Amino acid sequence: MKILIQPLTLYDTSVISDVTTIMKEKINAEFYVSSTQLQPPLRFFNFNRKQYDASKLLLWLREETKGYGLDRVIGLAEIDAYVESLNFVFGIASESLRTALVFTLRLRPDFYGLNFDYKVYITRIVKEILHELGHTLHLNHCNNKRCVMSFSNSIIEVDYKEAAFCEKCTETLKSLGIKVLKAGKLST
Repeated sequence: MKILIQPLTLYDTSVISDVTTIMKEKINAEFYVSSTQLQPPLRFFNFNRKQYDASKLLLWLREETKGYGLDRVIGLAEIDAYVESLNFVFGIASESLRTALVFTLRLRPDFYGLNFDYKVYITRIVKEILHELGHTLHLNHCNNKRCVMSFSNSIIEVDYKEAAFCEKCTETLKSLGIKVLKAGKLST
């Protein structure tokens, strides 16, 4: 499986590099990092909410990257985004489009008034990439709160889950021919 990591906003190269390195340890896939940075179009910004419309950005990203010939596209954007039924989302994915987006602004510790912690930030990004990638690979939300596929409605829930698929989700991926390199024996 070939996966593109596509920055949608400016990132320190070490963030993208560190996230990609960790992802290569978790999923048996070839990861490619786009050398170009896409800019989220302002037409998808809701000025009343001061957030981007995640659903529209997802469709746009797929159109922007559909000629690349890769199996999955994961966009990273340090912006705030929403879907109609929620105040915000950490990410969004489409199984049919084989595309996902992770919004990293709310994954930053300093977003919550804390000191910036690089390791926490990277771990949160990896968790959300794994989660959204899982959705593109036919996984639904998992009832195991420690599984990376559990739904996160707050940063506390993101921090509580592990950067690993539970045995059930790992088996589902395995049945689809996707090898998880570090399957979790998740703590309870």
